[in-house]
Amino acid sequence: MGISVRDGEEAARGFVAEHGLAYANGRDPDLKIARAFQVEATPTTFFITPNGEILGRHTGRMAELQLAEALQTLLNYKGP
Repeated sequence: MGISVRDGEEAARGFVAEHGLAYANGRDPDLKIARAFQVEATPTTFFITPNGEILGRHTGRMAELQLAEALQTLLNYKGP
């Protein structure tokens, strides 16, 4: 899921269209989500299990290999 914290609605929709993003996207105009997750900079990526446990967090752009490794960790996660 993607959350836009800085762009207005038109700019956020344009970004999604320009990059062909197929995952759900929303906006956080009052920064409630950003504050709740203690986001200090964008982009920030969270790796969250299906049961809601945050397994990891990365601030800044991610290289494709970094993302692939993090996603593999999620796929291999067996739970607590």
